[in-house]
Amino acid sequence: MKKLLLSCLFAFLFSGMQIANAQLASGTYAPDFTATDINGNSWHLYDILAQGKTVYLDISATWCSPCWSYHTSGKLEGLYNQYGPPGTNEVMVFFIEGESQNTTAQLYGPAGGSTYADATQGDWVTGTPYPIIDNSTIANNYQISYFPTIYMICPDRWVTEIGTLTTAQLYAGRNNCSFQTANLDAGIFDPSVINNNLSTCDNVDLSFRIANYGTTPLTSATVDFLLGGNVVDTYNWTGNLGTYESDQVNNAATITGSGGNNNVTIRVSNPNAGTDQVTSNDSKQVSFYVYSSPGFNAFSEDFESGNAIPAGWHSTHTGSDDWVSAGVGYNSATSDMLSFYSIGDGSVFTLIPTETNLSQYNGSSVALEFDVAHAMYGGNGGTNYIDRLKVMVQECGGNWTTLYNKSGKADPSAANSLSTVAPVTNAFEPSSANEWRHESISLNNYLSSQSLIIKFEATSGYGNNLYIDNININTAVGISEEAAAVGLSIYPNPFSNSTNVYYNVEGMQDVNVRVYNITGQEVYTNDFGLQTAGQHNFQISADHLAAGIYVMNLTIGNKTVSHKLSVTK
Repeated sequence: MKKLLLSCLFAFLFSGMQIANAQLASGTYAPDFTATDINGNSWHLYDILAQGKTVYLDISATWCSPCWSYHTSGKLEGLYNQYGPPGTNEVMVFFIEGESQNTTAQLYGPAGGSTYADATQGDWVTGTPYPIIDNSTIANNYQISYFPTIYMICPDRWVTEIGTLTTAQLYAGRNNCSFQTANLDAGIFDPSVINNNLSTCDNVDLSFRIANYGTTPLTSATVDFLLGGNVVDTYNWTGNLGTYESDQVNNAATITGSGGNNNVTIRVSNPNAGTDQVTSNDSKQVSFYVYSSPGFNAFSEDFESGNAIPAGWHSTHTGSDDWVSAGVGYNSATSDMLSFYSIGDGSVFTLIPTETNLSQYNGSSVALEFDVAHAMYGGNGGTNYIDRLKVMVQECGGNWTTLYNKSGKADPSAANSLSTVAPVTNAFEPSSANEWRHESISLNNYLSSQSLIIKFEATSGYGNNLYIDNININTAVGISEEAAAVGLSIYPNPFSNSTNVYYNVEGMQDVNVRVYNITGQEVYTNDFGLQTAGQHNFQISADHLAAGIYVMNLTIGNKTVSHKLSVTK
């Protein structure tokens, strides 16, 4: 598995559990399997569930120390003996060896070895009363990111990661399952899994999964979609489901929402044109987000408020992780961060600012600008863990267009490198301004847009942490050829607290800046002296500037470029 170094003896090596979070989401429909245990017995998951049993999977690896600790704790053994076939026969337990490089012999011990292919913590077989299956395909199908992973699967095939709990807690987890207790009982699965990360300009198509929890075959039912307590759409379902069987219906209803978050209740009733005898499983909620009408134009966000998702912005994410406010920023105290050092491979996160109207800037030069900091993971096999950041745009309701696509690289100066520093083995945190890079993306092709949506899409490769700061739309009017020639970029502009000025120097040259108000009075000056070739930047504070228009003269060598600044308070 990832970020585990195999250069020492197993006793020291396999003492830590990996941490990642790209597991199957709770509420997922469990993948089926038919597998043979180490004693030659064949097991079919869905057949066991159809008997009304709850199934627990301990997906582990013989080299894994936390796996061994839990395996030998007796908690799953107690669950099996009390509530499995030797006891009340309500549950079934399986140990799944999930490592793909192992041999079955490792299950029998003795302790030893130094690689995935031969390391083991001991004898996993002796004293284990429940079946042991050596099958890494099951682990892959259940999207295992770390060992041990303990899943609970309800009779209706609803799966959740329940964790390394006590026997009593494991058994109590069954309270979240729906069981057959009546003749006529239809229910709705949690719809958030099949309707995940929904965002729209006006409406969404919602799907649902209906299940039969009664003894009578389910052949018809009414499925209502409620928004604000009112039925806004109805789907008349027909089919033929036995006990614990279910059916997923995609795009069953089109729901129109209002700006912001919308909560829809999906409710089933009238099973077989009769009365549902159990109503506790009849309804579930799902949320979707409608982009607000474009009341904002140029925007600037420095994340100094500590809100990872600013007011009016929207995020989507995989699992329980999301953007967080970091205690470090570009020349500031905070920024937005994704902890890819610990977030599992394949997890996708988006950050979407308020819908933007650029039409009033037609004839101007407009850019999306932000600062970024990232490092690749520098440990063993680090080049396999590639994080990625995209910036995409769409006219609301249209297709996404990718304007920026960079990934982690060992050489931060390489083309399309997301990384801003060399690889780091520990969790990366930028410690100076030099470990950030300023990015500017032209939006000039969208100056006629009255409803432009911008999306930052970050995908974890289980690499290292990603930081973003100072996201803004720079609406610099009438940028001169001279300013463009020195790579002049100013953001935010307008500004109320401070603005950042970026520029390029060719060779060793003297640099100074002067700022004048509309009466020609000099209100700010700074002489930087000789500066080396490359990109440089400085800040202008608005602390001592009144609201209004100013002119900035930036002199590089014998060339002076001018640009308007706007201060708002």
